[in-house]
Amino acid sequence: MVPRYSDAINQLFGSGTPEQIAARMKEGSPVELLPLGVPQVFVNGTKDTSVPLEVVEEFAAKAKAAGDKTAIVRIAEGQHFESVDPANPIAGAAIQRSILDFLGVNAPRGAHEAGACPASRASR
Repeated sequence: MVPRYSDAINQLFGSGTPEQIAARMKEGSPVELLPLGVPQVFVNGTKDTSVPLEVVEEFAAKAKAAGDKTAIVRIAEGQHFESVDPANPIAGAAIQRSILDFLGVNAPRGAHEAGACPASRASR
């Protein structure tokens, strides 16, 4: 268990022995629940130290292998919180565009041009 997250983990999974907590964590693990049966868009900063891009790529690959539709939007130089805010000037346009693209929705021309940042999408 990562020490800085121990309080949050205990709140989510309750207290108990390390073995009891580990068992409850496994039951709540998204990777253990694959396939989820829903499209998944992962937006992640390339400089995110809380959830490193490699972790997202590994999960997305497992989800895709299990039959889920996945896409990854990489926010160049982005940290953790920039990748969750569609209004963020660094990542917002890429977040909005990728979700609309993933859903097959055509946005009005120029709707996401201002403040666009470099982003790349992975497999669908």
